[in-house]
Amino acid sequence: DPWKHNTWRRRHNVAWNLSKNHRVLFVEPPLTVFQPFRETQLNWRHLLNLGRFKYQGRNLYSYFPVRLFPLSFPGSKRFNYYEIDKQRTFNTLNKIVKKLEFKNPILWIFPDNYQYHYYGLFNEKIVVVDWYDDFFAPTSQQVDVKSLNQTRKKLSVMLKKADIMFTPSFEMKDILAKYRKDVRVISHGVDTNLYKDSNESFHPIASLEKVGKPILCYLGTMITKIDFELLMYMATNNPNWTLLLIGK
Repeated sequence: DPWKHNTWRRRHNVAWNLSKNHRVLFVEPPLTVFQPFRETQLNWRHLLNLGRFKYQGRNLYSYFPVRLFPLSFPGSKRFNYYEIDKQRTFNTLNKIVKKLEFKNPILWIFPDNYQYHYYGLFNEKIVVVDWYDDFFAPTSQQVDVKSLNQTRKKLSVMLKKADIMFTPSFEMKDILAKYRKDVRVISHGVDTNLYKDSNESFHPIASLEKVGKPILCYLGTMITKIDFELLMYMATNNPNWTLLLIGK
């Protein structure tokens, strides 16, 4: 459950804060029962939430779609499994929306292959897109070029159809300026209220006073997108630098 057992991401914080005064249905990307065992950012507790519609507190509800089989299983393309699975998920979502009695809701999405298909599904009055990365940037040669181009095509539709678009930095806003001029910036931040009741003691890292400068600091989640090979190259070729990574 991302609300209890996983690192809160930007989208979780936005949903939680919106639910103070609004009813919110938070839908995660679909997972198979195998993914929590293969992906390091997931854990076995996710299995307890697959396919479940849950009340999370305030006015927040969550739904975690379950994909019965991975898209890579033999015969998936021949039997058009992706479309069948997608329709099954959408039918469930429509039932949940009716149960919550949502009428002309606001569709708030982030770039993802599945969310591209949510347009028009709920008769939403406006669409908000939270664009948090440069998804059109060059990538490694190990990525499947065909699927990457398909994803970028879907993302370009998001750019055109969004009524309101946010991004976390002015650098990202400048990158998106070639596609649209009305992008707004909501910077990343820290919810200090989360630490008020913490029993943990936080102490300054005294040893930082002794390390070499400049100090290059990264603060965030340690995910596969980080180019650790580049960091190792920088550290090896610049022994007087200090690379400080803070996160998990």
